[in-house]
Amino acid sequence: MSDQLNLSFFNKNLVLLIIGNILFGMIMPLLIVIGGIAGYQLAPKAALATLPASLQPVAGIIFAFVVSLFMAKYGRRQGFVVGGVFAMIGGIIAAISLYFGHFILLCVGHFILGIAIIFFGFIRFAAAESVAESQRASAIAFVQGSTVVSALIGPNIFPATKYFLPTHTLLYSYLAISVIAILGSVICRALSAEIGKTTPDPSDETTGKSAHKLPNFAINFPLFTYVPILACALSFGLMVFMMAPTPLSMKHHGHSDLHTSNVIVWHVVAMFAPSFITGKLIARFGAMTITKSGFVILLLAFLTSKTGNGLWPYYSALILLGLGWNFSFIGASTILDYIAKGRQRGAILGVNETCIMLIAALSSFLGGVILAFYGWQVISTLGIVLVTAIILFLYLYGRFGQHNLK
Repeated sequence: MSDQLNLSFFNKNLVLLIIGNILFGMIMPLLIVIGGIAGYQLAPKAALATLPASLQPVAGIIFAFVVSLFMAKYGRRQGFVVGGVFAMIGGIIAAISLYFGHFILLCVGHFILGIAIIFFGFIRFAAAESVAESQRASAIAFVQGSTVVSALIGPNIFPATKYFLPTHTLLYSYLAISVIAILGSVICRALSAEIGKTTPDPSDETTGKSAHKLPNFAINFPLFTYVPILACALSFGLMVFMMAPTPLSMKHHGHSDLHTSNVIVWHVVAMFAPSFITGKLIARFGAMTITKSGFVILLLAFLTSKTGNGLWPYYSALILLGLGWNFSFIGASTILDYIAKGRQRGAILGVNETCIMLIAALSSFLGGVILAFYGWQVISTLGIVLVTAIILFLYLYGRFGQHNLK
């Protein structure tokens, strides 16, 4: 593949991926804003208001593995274009549901959008595949960093489109998703066709045409493969475990909607803005060191959240939470990109994305339940225990593990 691609850092493919990531990345934060409102408007019972949005991670859990195998066979370009088509269709179906007031149709639209979002999650690996080996960590970090633009623009699409049709204030927001998806697909259609396609690995026994078959469903990964997979999934889960119940906790303790919004904005900035230096830190200190550092920062975030329920503990904890996620998630993704080679790359990355979606969904649900029954301090305490256990595991693995992950 390397002889067919320009592997300089800011090559055409990486630039296209950054632009595509900014466009596709607007969809999720916009859905966070409008999904619950749309559900509330159409749900037959108030308790079902969050069902449409909840179907997005369900779609991810079901289809992440299949999507990864699809990309391994047909390449990232085809995958992102297909993902864009799913997003376009999902946005149109959701818009139609609002026009006719059909709740089930809204659920279908969000489920299809959940499938689309899984495709877009592989952009960071496509970035790594588009540059030279020594620059893969920086490519992953740059793509992740571009998401901060999406996170700032995406939620503002709703107020910009809500008055286009006053009787259906959300309809054009969903149509905007379809337009964004079309633009992103056009951008990604210009990618090189070979990015992400399965290529023979020297260590594989299979060569030639057989190397381009879909990986066997009988997964038999080396044990060390699961270390970065668990690190990716647990870093994401811990971030969601604190972040998801934060608005409700702040409301319960008397903070204004403006302050809550600002805390989340700074959390998002902390999640993605450091990415522009994370790649350089990985190149200097190693991906595992940065991953461990990320979990230490996550521990500091949960410790900070126990200091009180005032405004600054929330600000400090959520900023640390974003930074810790950035280091741990990008570090673990870099390790996974390095060790996922040959015919099993698609299967390994598919398992990774499935675990991320599963842990994130469980963490979001448990965070809300624990907040409702036991309060914010219990979330902080459980977070401290979990992160401490993860740090201890990574330390012991680094000390005694048979495979030294750097």
